[in-house]
Amino acid sequence: MINLLSQQKKTDAKNMLMSRFLNVLFFVISFSFVILIISLVPIYFHLNQQLKDTEILSSSLVKNDKYSQVKNSLELINDTNKKAKVFPAEMPKNGRIESVLTKIIALKDSSIKIKSFKYSGGESDTQSIEISGVANDRKSLLAFKERLVSQNGFSNIVLPISSFVRVENIDFTITLKSK
Repeated sequence: MINLLSQQKKTDAKNMLMSRFLNVLFFVISFSFVILIISLVPIYFHLNQQLKDTEILSSSLVKNDKYSQVKNSLELINDTNKKAKVFPAEMPKNGRIESVLTKIIALKDSSIKIKSFKYSGGESDTQSIEISGVANDRKSLLAFKERLVSQNGFSNIVLPISSFVRVENIDFTITLKSK
């Protein structure tokens, strides 16, 4: 049928067909683009919300990181164990430390609270002992020092004057030698 048309009509028909084809193609591409945008917008909001949730979870994991908490706790325990170590690695053979500490504890009264002992001296005849604690008042601290001085097993008893600065709840450190 196209052969029956004149050359001008054939060109017009061909241009019109091409125009319709391009219009349909443009419409299909535009429609696909609109459908794509409509379908991607909810996914965008969903992924954006998941990203925010992930960031919140990440920040809470940093705050509540179990590994670092356990590691910090272990370091704190190790530091405390080092500080709390009262006796040297090699103890004297005859139980001398226990007897010295028992004497010191027997000499304190209820107004003296001993927090720690630091022992050094090993196998030698004279051991150095440092006693740290809290006294209720100056009078009880001085009485404790005098009881240590009157005991025959101790010498070189040093109670720094700075211990007497406070009137009550006095932190003190006494160093002495055990014979």
